[in-house]
Amino acid sequence: MSRLNAAYMEKIEEAIELIKKNDLNLAKDIIHEAIQLDDNGAEAQNLLGAYYELIGDRLLALRHYRAAYSLEPSYKYADMNIERLTCNNLIGGNKEPFLGHEDLLEVENVNRMFAKMK
Repeated sequence: MSRLNAAYMEKIEEAIELIKKNDLNLAKDIIHEAIQLDDNGAEAQNLLGAYYELIGDRLLALRHYRAAYSLEPSYKYADMNIERLTCNNLIGGNKEPFLGHEDLLEVENVNRMFAKMK
């Protein structure tokens, strides 16, 4: 499991920081380095989805969010990104991708909204 791979998680953290700084090209390179370390990591696929969404390719973003979900169905961030994109940003009004380390209160709010929809 990717969470046990410290080098992989360091790359994920680095990519998140780069995305937050809007250094998207370098973030993409770091995400690919993470994939080299663990090609089954849902976190990297989710971040790749975020990268494509932020450059305007929502279809490719959705493919990567779905890949992340397929690799680890319990990985909530991929699930939230899929729901957010396919529900026209109705869930929580969040227009930015969930990178994986958002405020836990926001995650709880989204989870409550999911529960109401089911």
